[in-house]
Amino acid sequence: MVANLITSAIELAKNFDDNMTAIFPGWNVWKLYATDPLPFSLLDLGLSDERRVRIFVEDWVRTKSDAKVADPLALKGSMVQVIAGVQGLVAVQRREDVDGPLLTIKAPVKEWYVRFFNRAGDANTLLETGIPFPQASVPWPHSPSIVLDRVYLPTKTSQITLGGPPPTIAGSTGAAIASTVDEVIVTPAGKTVLPIVGAAVVLGALYFAAKSESRRRK
Repeated sequence: MVANLITSAIELAKNFDDNMTAIFPGWNVWKLYATDPLPFSLLDLGLSDERRVRIFVEDWVRTKSDAKVADPLALKGSMVQVIAGVQGLVAVQRREDVDGPLLTIKAPVKEWYVRFFNRAGDANTLLETGIPFPQASVPWPHSPSIVLDRVYLPTKTSQITLGGPPPTIAGSTGAAIASTVDEVIVTPAGKTVLPIVGAAVVLGALYFAAKSESRRRK
C-alpha cells in the first residue's frame, strides 16, 4: 500500500510546477515550520501561535486561489485544523524542491501539521480514482516567520483525508452538529480540543433549543 502511494506521489509530482503548491478537492494536509514563538505583531495581539498559523494557511489559500476553504461567518482560521501527525500519508511536494534559494525562517522553529477542506471540485471522485488531481494551486506559502515544508497526497485509506467537510455556521444541520461533538483534534501539545466552529455551532444549537423550550412554557 505504501509503495503504491509513493508511486502515485511520484507520478503526480511530475505534473507540478515546483514553485506552486497543489490544492486538492476535499482534505489537504500540510506540514509547516514557524518561528517559535512567532514574533510580536500588533495585528495579532492576543492570538495564540496556533491560531496565527491557522489564519496564515487559510488566508494564503483563500486570497491566492479559487479554492473554497474559509467560512465567511466564522472566526478567521477556524476552518483549518491542527493535527498531531500524518500517519500513512506520503509527501508529494517538498520545500527543498522549490526553485531558487531554500525558503528558510529564523530559528528556533516549531513544526505544525494542519489540514483544511477545499469545497471546490469533487472530493468523492478524487478519492475513488486513487490518484488525486489538484483543483487549484497557489504560490509556495512563506513569510518571514512561517513556511510550508511538505504537501501530502490525500488517500482514501487514511482517516486524515477521509470524510466530509467540517460544518459551517450557515450550513450546519442537526446531523452536522451531532457529528461535530464526537470530532476532536489533537494538537502538537497533546491537548484534545473541540474545533472552534464545532463548539460555536453546538452552543448555538443549545441556546436556541433552550429559548424554544422557554417559549413553550409561557
